[in-house]
Amino acid sequence: MNNQILSTIKDRLDNIQLSNSLISTDIKRNIAKEILQYYVLNFIYHHCEYRDWIMYGGSALRICHGLDRMSVDLDFEISNEINNTFLLKLEKELKEYFYSNYNISDDLLTFSTTNNRGLTLKFHIADILDINSSSKQIHVKIDLNNFVAPKSVRTEYFVQNKYQLSFAIKTYNMPALMASKVAALFLRGKRGVGPNIYNEKGRDIYDLLWYMQKEIIPKNDYLRAKNVKEAKDLEILFNELTIKMKKVSDDNLKEDLKPLFINQEYIKNWIENWRISYDNYLANYKIKKIKDFLEIYISKDRVNNFYLLDFTYKTENNEEIDILYRLSEVWIKSKDGDIDIKVSDKLLKSIRYYEEKIKKQDKDNRLERYCELFLRKNKDYLKKNNNMIISDRFDTKIINNPKSDINQGEGISLNKLNLLKIELDDLLK
Repeated sequence: MNNQILSTIKDRLDNIQLSNSLISTDIKRNIAKEILQYYVLNFIYHHCEYRDWIMYGGSALRICHGLDRMSVDLDFEISNEINNTFLLKLEKELKEYFYSNYNISDDLLTFSTTNNRGLTLKFHIADILDINSSSKQIHVKIDLNNFVAPKSVRTEYFVQNKYQLSFAIKTYNMPALMASKVAALFLRGKRGVGPNIYNEKGRDIYDLLWYMQKEIIPKNDYLRAKNVKEAKDLEILFNELTIKMKKVSDDNLKEDLKPLFINQEYIKNWIENWRISYDNYLANYKIKKIKDFLEIYISKDRVNNFYLLDFTYKTENNEEIDILYRLSEVWIKSKDGDIDIKVSDKLLKSIRYYEEKIKKQDKDNRLERYCELFLRKNKDYLKKNNNMIISDRFDTKIINNPKSDINQGEGISLNKLNLLKIELDDLLK
């Protein structure tokens, strides 16, 4: 066996044990598993067929977004029919990949099929790594789900440069990733842990709160495509989630989460406080029902060179909420920025300008056309969500073209076609 993989795992284990000598065997195994996952991902995302697999779940969150827990499986949604022929082909190719690149032979790597929907790679290296346990294998599970999301669900790429490997993971954007986690909570069947039966996995609860802390709004189109009946609107969805949270067993959380954290004191305290955290995060989801559209207010951030198109609405409780689009000046002046859309007279009467010179400088009335476009996006979003919105204010990322130097976290790079098609929730910060 090539020393690259073994030395990488050993170095990682040694570094962690220097700061924490009381690491359990389960945690050591998970550390090794996480490193092996990178080598499997390197195979998948350099493969001409598999590179379009969409990674989701805890491993996608950990690797792409910095989720602070260990992850066990590699989860993918794929368009292929998953059957024995497909899995045997995948097994053969993985076997060849690890043998030709890392000299891992059949005595060190075996495979098994998992419920006809994935493979488990079994690396027989626990003894070599001095991980003392009854099982001498380190498992990496590839879990495949045959599901094609609606076209309105966006994907992103995250480049990974680690362990002398470089590849780009394809995954959903954050609203769709959260929706996949919510779907798991509602659709996952009962599972047995020893003599106990539970309706959820502790890691699903942990990940849900991670999303909620960031105030991510789950993508309803994804939930409906998964036939999550609770996704009728946002209010019903969060009400049903709350009912489900009240039934969660803390014993289940302890059983499932402890092996996923090096810092055992942290996860012990998290489990003690998670219900308070859930209530606090839930309070930030201020669900309001829109009654009327009021006006659009156009201004400009002259320091950062983008326009602000602020759409104001009135709720049923006579509160005002805002949907604020941010559009870079580079985009407005570009060739792609010239969109062909008819502006209604009614809309024109609702537009207000912070400075008259903003209107004068917009000689071909592009800002007015964007007001029309964004108003239509707002209407589509509200229609899908039963006129409900979760916030006092929505802010989009700064819409710009690929040549812009705006920070990736602040901006979203689009061409004209993508901007016309993209939905409001995929533009949000």
